[in-house]
Amino acid sequence: MEWINYNQFFYFWVIAQEMSVTQAAARLRLSQSNLSEQLKNFEGQIGQALFDRKVRKLNLTEAGRLAFDYANSVFSSSQEMLDVFKNRPIQKQKTAIRVGAISSLSKNLQFEFIRPLLTDENLKLVMVEGNLAELVRQLQNHTLDVVISNAAVRADSVPEVFNHRLGEIQVSLVGAKKYKRMAKGFPASLSGQPVFFPSRAGRYRSDFEAWLERERVQIDVRAEVEDMALLRLFAMSGLGLALVPEIVVKRELDFGELVIIRKLKGFAETFFAVTTTRKFPNPHIERVVRGFSSKA
Repeated sequence: MEWINYNQFFYFWVIAQEMSVTQAAARLRLSQSNLSEQLKNFEGQIGQALFDRKVRKLNLTEAGRLAFDYANSVFSSSQEMLDVFKNRPIQKQKTAIRVGAISSLSKNLQFEFIRPLLTDENLKLVMVEGNLAELVRQLQNHTLDVVISNAAVRADSVPEVFNHRLGEIQVSLVGAKKYKRMAKGFPASLSGQPVFFPSRAGRYRSDFEAWLERERVQIDVRAEVEDMALLRLFAMSGLGLALVPEIVVKRELDFGELVIIRKLKGFAETFFAVTTTRKFPNPHIERVVRGFSSKA
């Protein structure tokens, strides 16, 4: 059996926690040069670079992130052993799964994607929201495992990043029950009606505007909303119609709190799981992406 040097493994773990050799050396009461040498020897033993040394700030490589997760498990197990022997409460270390999501993305869609991860008691889910560029940067730095987005990442601008098409969600015009009468005489019945629009991030918004122009229908745009949860509340207010992917208002449609005025044929929002090239693919992410894609 081949054994790793557990002292060096522990030193790596502390450096990864501090993200600084200087601070880790102070914590461990070692010299910086000694600690750097120990880290170099450990990387040589496992045959992987654990930190990206191209920039001044320390960043874990893909291998470093994986090794850090293993270190968390190993050294928390030793703490667990002490807790058992000393009759203290036990807290099991879980594997962290880091999922990024575009801020404007439907919370219902996010939940459907991550639901399988929530059922595994050995996993701890970490959700991060932001804009696509920032989330992709974190993906490339291996601080995220996957990003879910309603826009694909351009392969020519971001190399080694892949868009996995999860599927399409029907886009409809929805509103309170009082607007149900507008289904008759559609689309002329829309003329002059108050409508809440999503932001222009989704392609279906501009497609719908082009369709209105072709049909020579003018509406009263009351608001443009980036947050889908807020758009759902606007629809619930009864103050106008909302153009939304149906998953955003699924519960309200199921309970009859909102009604579909018209399913818009040919209008849909496409969703993607964005990943990056990895030597060590995360099996949990692969399972979730395959499962979601097969249902869509």
